[in-house]
Amino acid sequence: MMRNSALYLFLLISGSVFIFSSCKKEESLQPIQQVVTSDTSSTSGRLLAKLYDVNAAFVANADVSIYANYEDVKRGFSLLKVQSRSNGEADFGYILIGNYYMVAYKDLGNGTYIADTTAAQVLSQKTVVRTMILQ
Repeated sequence: MMRNSALYLFLLISGSVFIFSSCKKEESLQPIQQVVTSDTSSTSGRLLAKLYDVNAAFVANADVSIYANYEDVKRGFSLLKVQSRSNGEADFGYILIGNYYMVAYKDLGNGTYIADTTAAQVLSQKTVVRTMILQ
């Protein structure tokens, strides 16, 4: 039993010495991933929605969501949801360039609502505004 403990201790010490003596600092190593030092705004654009009702009045406090594709619209998997302000504007800010679906919805109470769906293409360094008529 004592012999096994001594053997185990010998292997542990010799293994540690081998590992630590074989490690040396390499000065010439380069990082695999480069650090981004430039402005990345070329990969994003701004997306706004202007909401109106059928009488051309602003629609405030409506929920406006963006979706990556129409299947996500059907499933209700939104990427981002904002509310429209008193001027009917819903601002998603700067998001990645690409194609999105936008759904605006306002509950009027008593089981009635107004809504609209549209597509938007966000372009690099551009502000894209989509007008939505909720009915």
